[in-house]
Amino acid sequence: MRRKVLKKLGFMGAALLPGVVVLAADPPPKKISGLTGVTITSDYNSRGLLLENQGFIAQPYGELDFLITESKDGPLNKLMLFGGVWSSLHSEGTFAQHSPTDWFEFDWYVGASADWGKLNTAFSYWGFISPNGAFGTARNFQLKLSYDDTSLWNNKPWEGFGLKPYAIIFVETAGKAGELAGRSDHAFAFQTHHVPLGARLVFVGGRHRATDGS
Repeated sequence: MRRKVLKKLGFMGAALLPGVVVLAADPPPKKISGLTGVTITSDYNSRGLLLENQGFIAQPYGELDFLITESKDGPLNKLMLFGGVWSSLHSEGTFAQHSPTDWFEFDWYVGASADWGKLNTAFSYWGFISPNGAFGTARNFQLKLSYDDTSLWNNKPWEGFGLKPYAIIFVETAGKAGELAGRSDHAFAFQTHHVPLGARLVFVGGRHRATDGS
């Protein structure tokens, strides 16, 4: 009798096992994620200003994202906090006033990002520092509005394509970004006669917020 009961329990466990496996295959979203990478470029242009086009330019960066809430229902679909750093390293020692001469720029930022359907809003605070003294420290608030238009390009061969337009409002609170060592003519300091080239290597961990160049 006991053997029959054990055999029935075994069949019941085998029948329920696939359901258990399916549930286990859908893990909860990761609360902490991030990305890191480096851009290698021939030119460094910042908001319309050409800052360097000679020598070797490397721009490493990293970011950590913290998921606060995520839901498919309601107007707010996702809320995240984020923080990151970004640097620009120049072999030519661009406008260096002291060592380290190759470290032209170091930026840090913290902020919050919210998804409202296909619209994203991100509010952040930035600090711009020049380790080699090429420019004075500047601090800014930034509001970024972006729209995910990939669903508008469903037909082949445009499937998966997206323009992802965005707009940025930048408010300076201290210093002035882009002023190079007291020069007012830095926007015309270089003459360009070539097409800028660049390459980017990115490593991603977990689920991170969408980032666009700004």
